[in-house]
Amino acid sequence: MENHISYQSMASKADPEVIEKTLMLRRKLRDVKNSVPTLLKNQFNFKGRKSPEIGKIIMDTLTDSDGIVLDPFIGSGSYIISASESNKKFYGSELDNYTFDVVSTFYQTANLGRLLKLFNQVKEQCFEEIRFLYETRCCNKKNYIKKLHFDPETDNYLNPKAHRDIKDGKNIIMLHKCPECGNTTKQFDSFDEQKIKSLEKSDVSQFPSHNLIENSRINITKGTGADKYDTNFTTRNKLALLKLQEAISSLPECHEKNLLQHFLVASLTLSRIAQYGSGSEYIYQVMREQAQEMNVWYLFEEKYNKFKQFHKKYIEENGEWLKNSFTLVNSDYNDFMSSTFTGDNKVDLILTDPPYHDQVPYLERNQLYRDWLYHFVDKSKYALKGELLEKEIVVSNAPTRKRDKDYDHHVSDINKMFGAFSSSINTNGFVVLAVNLGQKKYFDLLSQYILKARQNGFEYITRIDKTISDPTLRKQAAFKSTLSKEMYLIFTKLPEDQKYWFIGDKNVEFRIKRFVYKKIQESSAPYSLSKLIIDIESEVIKNRTTANSPQQERVKRIIKDNFKIDFKHHVYLDEDKLYVDLEDSETLFVKLYDIIPVIIENLLVKQNSFFTLEDIYFEISDKLCNGDPGLLEKIIDSKSKEADINNLLLNFCEETDRGFIRKESYKNQYGENLIDLRTIDPYGLEELIKQLLIKEGYQNVARMGGAGDRGVDLVATKLNIRTNKQERFIFQVKRWIGNVGSEPIQRLNSVKMTDGFTQGICITTSDYTQAGLQEGKLTGVELLKGSELLAMLNKHFPNKYYISDINRG
Repeated sequence: MENHISYQSMASKADPEVIEKTLMLRRKLRDVKNSVPTLLKNQFNFKGRKSPEIGKIIMDTLTDSDGIVLDPFIGSGSYIISASESNKKFYGSELDNYTFDVVSTFYQTANLGRLLKLFNQVKEQCFEEIRFLYETRCCNKKNYIKKLHFDPETDNYLNPKAHRDIKDGKNIIMLHKCPECGNTTKQFDSFDEQKIKSLEKSDVSQFPSHNLIENSRINITKGTGADKYDTNFTTRNKLALLKLQEAISSLPECHEKNLLQHFLVASLTLSRIAQYGSGSEYIYQVMREQAQEMNVWYLFEEKYNKFKQFHKKYIEENGEWLKNSFTLVNSDYNDFMSSTFTGDNKVDLILTDPPYHDQVPYLERNQLYRDWLYHFVDKSKYALKGELLEKEIVVSNAPTRKRDKDYDHHVSDINKMFGAFSSSINTNGFVVLAVNLGQKKYFDLLSQYILKARQNGFEYITRIDKTISDPTLRKQAAFKSTLSKEMYLIFTKLPEDQKYWFIGDKNVEFRIKRFVYKKIQESSAPYSLSKLIIDIESEVIKNRTTANSPQQERVKRIIKDNFKIDFKHHVYLDEDKLYVDLEDSETLFVKLYDIIPVIIENLLVKQNSFFTLEDIYFEISDKLCNGDPGLLEKIIDSKSKEADINNLLLNFCEETDRGFIRKESYKNQYGENLIDLRTIDPYGLEELIKQLLIKEGYQNVARMGGAGDRGVDLVATKLNIRTNKQERFIFQVKRWIGNVGSEPIQRLNSVKMTDGFTQGICITTSDYTQAGLQEGKLTGVELLKGSELLAMLNKHFPNKYYISDINRG
């Protein structure tokens, strides 16, 4: 197990061997950077490229040597590389016809000799004409423009708005160093102005100019003009692209021609009028100023040269694997999986970057590329059909979508996705989802992933975080608006008899556990197993059956798996569980504050001594994965709870540019670190108090094991030397940050009176409110506050413990 404090809400249903594999994966990935090779970045226009190295480690760790891996949302195909290096049989599917075509074309062995021959044919046919379009002069010597900076809205080429890429007013970057002055940059001049004017009347009528599908989320709007295909292209680049396309179209049909075609299409990203220094992210942004125009031939030739490197590294070395162990289809994931993985033919691992809430709607984003191919290559092959838009899993506001693609439909799509996964994967197989969940909907969406996975026979095991953004995140407001964390969510398919019990969308199993928990909490006497079963059938399932029926046996198993049952068949809370996910809203907040110090300690150990504010919330979200998805939103939106959590952090940590780090620990006279009582989990603290009571002369000290939480954590006896009689004591231990009020003291006194104990003692690591102190006086319950507890511990366990806010003043 990993070296951090163990605490849990409810037990995982996953097989221990499955959990051990996941822990091994976490250890292997701890020091691996989430990086994408430059060759892969350069090869594809897609935004969501994932790390092939991480993919390989996941495959190696979670599957056997003959394991079968599936990526049903293939995207740029990062996991193809992972599977080839892991030597796994690999299946992939992709809904988008453009994405499928470019991936299947690039991940196919090419004849590089033939590719060079065809490239030279294209160059011979159009290179000089294209190069002429970008001709310029420096020191009266001929040169060619590589990049031109200008302001499109005002056609300002002479003095465009300044930015970091314009040095000394020189807004042209040349392809070659000037042989006279040695510069590679120059200022736009009259020669360049004349060149642009001479092209204004050129015939570019063959250039696509149709309307695009609007989508404001990716800047395709009528108001900006971005809904017209040709809006973001200069006349010069339109001419260059048309000449290049004409040359490629004249080539004989072959795989290598298709490659050249895709090099041109990939060049469209930066052939458009783009923001200076632009990459491939905002391809429909209409620039008013600080824009750039790039040389089309330069972009095309660069794509060609980089593909040769990509081919050598990833294709040539894996030719046999691609031929024998790799299958990629252009299909909706559900259609493909339901027709392929039937009977005993199942996969062992589904590893994918799934469509998630705030992702880019790729079918609409890829119009720049797909529509070019539709216009010049094959109208049937590259048509964006309505059924594609209908089947895409995405949140989209595009007016042309046939049905709403809103959040509720997205959740329904997640349920359908896990249903398809369940039908296609072996028992104890893994589903690993690489996600970067959306900002505002994150916590609800994570809960929905877990809920829908369980509804379809999976158990959520853990998540592994692989990026950290904005490490300080000083305010919740900043946290909510900047949350962007890449992570891997890991699930496993449960055996049939271990699957969660759902009736429709209702998690009956969770409702049973919460019902039992509350009955035990509210009862002043032990609750019998038989009565619980009858009450559950009546109040939760609303379906009475005969004794020992399959339904009753299932209810009994759920109770046994999550609670303790004694020899009299009385049901108690399990002292090794916090049951934090079963609390109602207000009680939950109190318990969360109680375990946050333990979460902090775990994070400091797990994450190499520093963490961010968002890490705290991710950890809390894991504790709530069974319950109300909105609870964590309530915490985030509460100013008082925000202040409490920030105060807790600063009690235990210092804030740095990297994130939160541990405050310098107190040391004893031997230089050994002291243990902060606030970072010991509640049951660990009870065990410490048990040992302290033994040192204080108490006998028969026993932990109550959460029996009804009737205000009692420990019971003990002690000899009264005056009467020579054994007296019975009950204790409640409160490892609270805030001061203890009257309610816990009232409950402790109630048990004392009802069960005939001699004395009740409340022990806290903090202090008591005025109401709590008054209640102690009225009831006679003895109150022991943090400073007094610390004094007793130092008497018997000197120089070992401290309490953070007491010692730090």
